[in-house]
Amino acid sequence: MFLYFQLLFWGFVTAFPPVPKLTSDGTGKAHQSLRFRTLRLPVFNWFRDLFYPFGIKIVPTIISQLLTARALAYWIMDDDGYRASGMLLHTNSFTMADVILLISVLESNFGIKATLRSAGSNWIIYEPAAFMPTIQSTVLPYLHSSML
Repeated sequence: MFLYFQLLFWGFVTAFPPVPKLTSDGTGKAHQSLRFRTLRLPVFNWFRDLFYPFGIKIVPTIISQLLTARALAYWIMDDDGYRASGMLLHTNSFTMADVILLISVLESNFGIKATLRSAGSNWIIYEPAAFMPTIQSTVLPYLHSSML
């Protein structure tokens, strides 16, 4: 997995950590975690302007065009939480309206019927276990084997 990320992000980061770090999710289970920072490059300006107009994090109105199967796979590999009852997609710092827009795009683009959940002062997306086969068939070609 580590080599995969090095190849994928080569030229876009300052340096890679020497090895993935072991972290805990609060349950006592250890997980590998790999963190790095991207360089400030003009190639990323379009995304910054799209997702942070006026310095405020938003979901852009063209998200249905951007949220491809590959993008969903990367989102899941980066920021999901799996439970036996389903999967959580973390959408911290987005407004309720933005998260509802993401939910509608998941349904229209992939046929995934997700719901809105409160997470303290934030909103997250819950995808019931019944949709896991749909999610898996959508993202499987883009998931790294270590994330299966």
